[in-house]
Amino acid sequence: MYFMRFFYSLSGYFFATSHSNTSVQMSGPGVSSVKILKYTNSVLQDQNDLLVREEPLEIRLVYNDGADRKEVSVGLSMRTPGNDFELASGLLFSEGIITHHSEIKQIKYCEKENDNLVKVILSPDIIPDTESNQGLFHSGSACGICGKASFEKIRNKILRRKDEVIIKRIDWEINPDVFLSLNKALNDSQLNFRYTGGIHAAALFSQDAELLLIREDVGRHNALDKLIGATIHSHEINPNDCMLFLSGRAGYELIYKAIMADIRIIISIGAPSSLAVELAQEFGICLVGFMRGNSFNVYSGFGMIEGREIFLAEKEEHNNE
Repeated sequence: MYFMRFFYSLSGYFFATSHSNTSVQMSGPGVSSVKILKYTNSVLQDQNDLLVREEPLEIRLVYNDGADRKEVSVGLSMRTPGNDFELASGLLFSEGIITHHSEIKQIKYCEKENDNLVKVILSPDIIPDTESNQGLFHSGSACGICGKASFEKIRNKILRRKDEVIIKRIDWEINPDVFLSLNKALNDSQLNFRYTGGIHAAALFSQDAELLLIREDVGRHNALDKLIGATIHSHEINPNDCMLFLSGRAGYELIYKAIMADIRIIISIGAPSSLAVELAQEFGICLVGFMRGNSFNVYSGFGMIEGREIFLAEKEEHNNE
């Protein structure tokens, strides 16, 4: 609860500040600054923007089991840094590992210079039931990356995929207005959302903005998994030749899944996290987000945006005047 209060209060400030017409200067543990290409009413502009930070938090449980002192990793959570001790204790309480705050002797970071590893040390007489609770703690910021023992394993899997797959260079450029048209096309095709207002969608579009495939689910990561699964069984759709459109925000776990599926262009209605942008930049993905009316932000893959070269030429000419 404390974590969610922190996140929502931060989000309110973030959206009020970072997406206004004023220059963005704010920085802090929960946000990071990034340079973007903003498209508004057919005009491209370079801007600074703020993103909610997303980093892994591993929670380790330390307790006495008879004469033995044990330390086990009980989960990895993709979170916004801040209130980490409350997040750890809240997870332990909500999953039934502890029933009262007195059962916790101490919470601390594992290392002084590493605030992504937290140790929860239980009182000497508390022995947790770890076996019946196995797997309950592996959660992402939207439960997209689950069951991983450590963030390094996730990272290594992505890097292995990068080595295994010959990443094709996408030569075609996209007219910015095409991105805007995808939003309407998705809304028109989201039948369950139209009736309920409570479901996410992931869709693949062709270069010509033709809707090829759409899947819906109450979980945004599930919607993308369904979509990727459909492409695996299809002999007609090559994800590398498509644009992926997401109905929610673009978190790290969704960029990760897209990379594994060899998707190179991702558009999301919401804003991405800092870690999602870093991953997209590393793998040369065109990442578009925060679509509002006639505007959106380009966070990586600027070269895939039609008109970018003209914009740069005009900018250079203006700077030389």
